[in-house]
Amino acid sequence: MRGTPIVYLISLAAALTLLTGSAVSAQLDEPIATAPPPQFDDLTMAVIENDLTQPAINAAVTDTATFAFTEVGGLTTGKKAGLDSVSLPTTEDVVLAARAAGEKGYDLVVISGGDSQGTVGFAQAYPETIFFDIDQPLPCVTGDGRADPSGTCEGGAGAVPFNYVAVDFDTDQAAYLAGVIAASASRDDILGIISGTADCPDCNRTIEGFVLGARSVKPDIEVQQVYLADEGEAVAFGDPTSAKTFAKAFIDVYQPDVILPLVGSGSRGVIEAACEAGILAVGADVDVSASHPELAECILTSITKDYAYAVRESVFAWANGELAPEWRLGLADGHVGVTDEWTRLAGLPVDLGERYAQAEQDVITGQVETCPVDCGAPVQLGRLPAAVEARAAPSPAPGD
Repeated sequence: MRGTPIVYLISLAAALTLLTGSAVSAQLDEPIATAPPPQFDDLTMAVIENDLTQPAINAAVTDTATFAFTEVGGLTTGKKAGLDSVSLPTTEDVVLAARAAGEKGYDLVVISGGDSQGTVGFAQAYPETIFFDIDQPLPCVTGDGRADPSGTCEGGAGAVPFNYVAVDFDTDQAAYLAGVIAASASRDDILGIISGTADCPDCNRTIEGFVLGARSVKPDIEVQQVYLADEGEAVAFGDPTSAKTFAKAFIDVYQPDVILPLVGSGSRGVIEAACEAGILAVGADVDVSASHPELAECILTSITKDYAYAVRESVFAWANGELAPEWRLGLADGHVGVTDEWTRLAGLPVDLGERYAQAEQDVITGQVETCPVDCGAPVQLGRLPAAVEARAAPSPAPGD
């Protein structure tokens, strides 16, 4: 669990700003899966965003939380308005703000870009608050439901506090399909992956699925994988300019013709470098062609997660008394997937559509394991040659 020496100095009332006129995502037009939720009086909700997360993710989480809040009776305007939102620069700040929200007595806290180990560590202390950790794995807990730094995870899901839920995605399943597409599209049989740091379980799941998918098509395809930074969230996930500089050097050295960035809000910089180099990129987490239409011409496909569905349905599950400690969404239920830009590209193998359909069926039916070994653990990544480290190194963070 992260240290919290300044948590009691945080005043959420001062930090949070009232949401007004929030636009609800078009994704909310899809049918609601659960029964209409009951209505609650005087309900309060805090939505906490992480600036290191892609803006499109934060927007989907916040917009959907706003929608779900009003659907269960919450008010966003007027004297009894109970919905507040804040955007913070680091994951530690996000976790501290979530704790402060519990201390302030918010009924619901929806977290975009948090840390499940940090949040579950104080959930027991605020039993009147329900914490929704979006895009986070089930935390590792002891038998009495406390965060377990040893990694033993003796408690399992049954020991997770009743007021905590991790909403996670089987991103490796969609990444496998993206790997099939990428390997089929590659002319030179060289793929590139740039990940933020080794300490990113979702990145590691995505990498493993992507590589397995690619090698299911071309067993000997070359996959060059590197970390953007050894440590430091701001550099690894929050700096598009540094990410672009790094990606240019990476592309120059390894000459991939398809590249997958997994560097949070910095991914835009990697994709810009790919576009300028005349190669294709695979987006992650969101539909990059929709969120960055100026980059659409070089997007092969995007690995997507249905954040709108995840947030809305988890809040509704709480309202209907059906909350569980973990909710996983995957390919079979249609809430991870890949976008279809590849179907409109010329020069791809004529049998790719058939190959893709078979791969999708194999994943859904369990014929293929997309994250079989130490799922979420660091993948063995390479480093750039020393000769290019200096010009590929990210710029120092402000104040360094």
